[in-house]
Amino acid sequence: MSQRVVCVPTGPMAVLETKLFGSLEYQPDQLITLAAPMPGLPGIRKLLPVSQRVIAPFVFFQSLEEPAVCLLAAPAKVAQEGFRLELNPEDKALLGLPEPSLPDESSELGVFTFVSVTDSEMATANLLAPLVIHLTRNLAVQAIQPFDESLLRFPLDIAVAEAEPC
Repeated sequence: MSQRVVCVPTGPMAVLETKLFGSLEYQPDQLITLAAPMPGLPGIRKLLPVSQRVIAPFVFFQSLEEPAVCLLAAPAKVAQEGFRLELNPEDKALLGLPEPSLPDESSELGVFTFVSVTDSEMATANLLAPLVIHLTRNLAVQAIQPFDESLLRFPLDIAVAEAEPC
């Protein structure tokens, strides 16, 4: 299943000043609202997905409230092919999902893992706490998984799309 955040213009554009991208124009309906604050980022409630073909399958989630906060992510099933999402009842309720449901089989959900990149180490993904987005509602939670802590820094072996020559 391919996960993409696709946004089609439907109204007047807004402008967001960011540290990484400068001025970004966006449609207000492109924003992802966090149903609950993410651990360590309590003031962040709105994220703007920013994708660029040259870094696919990676996507940035730019904070609306904090111009310096921009989180790098990749689809969880790209980071780990067999990734299986488990949502607790509270997260399902926050996303407005029926109980019982099989969230990993829902085409309404985008599941992204935050990525860390350092100069000295391989890039890693946090599969222990993915960002789960209800794509039709643009509503998200960071869903803590009941897995082994080794998935906190899961090594990535992802090829990045190559830029086309000018």
